[in-house]
Amino acid sequence: MDKIDNISENKSNLGALAADGLIYGLVSGIAMYICLALFALFAGVKPGSPLDIFSVEGVASPWQGVLGHLAISATYGALFGVIIWPMKSLLASREILGWLVGVLYAALLLLVAQFVVFPTTSSPVEAFPTWQWAFAHGVFGLILGGLFARKLS
Repeated sequence: MDKIDNISENKSNLGALAADGLIYGLVSGIAMYICLALFALFAGVKPGSPLDIFSVEGVASPWQGVLGHLAISATYGALFGVIIWPMKSLLASREILGWLVGVLYAALLLLVAQFVVFPTTSSPVEAFPTWQWAFAHGVFGLILGGLFARKLS
């Protein structure tokens, strides 16, 4: 019976991390968008224009862009929660590791987008300068990793 309790506890911990990841991914995605909007504002473009890029091809709708971006951010946040589950005790011992793992995760997402997704889909997101896209992903990773590190410590 003790083993069954351990399995149930581990499953609930994994589920809790995935659920937290949904919320943390949303928060991190909002911060990422704010970075992109500030870059657009300083370039003389309307701050909502980054959201148009996240819309379905042919339909430039900021609301569709908001929902698409937040859905992707939440999904990646939940996936991050599942990925870090085996490392949670290590991350709990050193808060800085949570931040670092978050940034590495965001860098991996950026690389997959740049070299796998964009070349095969001709996504309009490629319109962002690479350094802005990388900076925004860094912010996403820092916040996502930081929120998990804070929760686990």
